[in-house]
Amino acid sequence: MPNTILDGLSLVDPIGRAILLTTVATLFLSITASLAARSRYEELLADLAENAAPSPRFLHGVLNDIARSAQAAAQRSPEPNTQAIIEDHFHSGLKGLLLTERFVRSATGLVIILGLLGTFYGLTSSIGRLIHLVAGDPGALADVTQGVTSGLTQALSGMAVAFSNSLVGIGSAVVLTVLGVFTNLTDRRVALMVRIEAYLD
Repeated sequence: MPNTILDGLSLVDPIGRAILLTTVATLFLSITASLAARSRYEELLADLAENAAPSPRFLHGVLNDIARSAQAAAQRSPEPNTQAIIEDHFHSGLKGLLLTERFVRSATGLVIILGLLGTFYGLTSSIGRLIHLVAGDPGALADVTQGVTSGLTQALSGMAVAFSNSLVGIGSAVVLTVLGVFTNLTDRRVALMVRIEAYLD
């Protein structure tokens, strides 16, 4: 079975390979980004748990900024809007982390779209080669059998592009969906924000 798949991949043309490589690169980039973002949220949670005190000195600047802003707001008003303070500092101090989270959330759809792009490119290429083969003048060919065989091989290479891209796209989407269940970056961010709000209150 693996040899059959590899034989099919050997028929894929350069554009089909480029789409396949882009899909695989998106998969690995998303996995890396997901694990890195999860680790960062865990670091922030650990910092909050270990260094929370009446006068906090957190290792991460964004937590110190949130604590200072909340103290300043508490002096101005008896009931400061701590949730707005937290969200404001998350959007200003953790832009890269939020961008990573958005990318990870969109990656599943992106690999499916790339798989479909490769599929339609391969099918279009295959159909074009079949039409050229059928519409060709068989009398002009020295050897009709050899011409038909060559034409069918070229047409089937387009099918290899189509189904290889479908397989890689759907497989990548399955991997990213399963990974998303275990990492769930949105839930980790919300849990961190709730812990910060509870600390400030």
